[in-house]
Amino acid sequence: MPRRREEIEGSGWFEVVGVKRHVWPVDYTADTYIDVLNTYSGHIAWEQSKRDKLYAEVRRLIGQRANGRIRKHYLSILHICRLSS
Repeated sequence: MPRRREEIEGSGWFEVVGVKRHVWPVDYTADTYIDVLNTYSGHIAWEQSKRDKLYAEVRRLIGQRANGRIRKHYLSILHICRLSS
């Protein structure tokens, strides 16, 4: 966060007056998590056979969990700014 503040204020256009952080969890089944993985450009670029091996392992590992789910946490950071005078 400090680097973003420095970058924003270093532009000379804005002054950071606050920073808000929001963390939230999302629970995924194996299939819904694989849906997420399919949005990552690195995975999209892989050969199908390589993705198939990864996704089979994801299904296996998540399937071993008692509730059949995994939890991923996401973080959003909002810099509240005003124009510099």
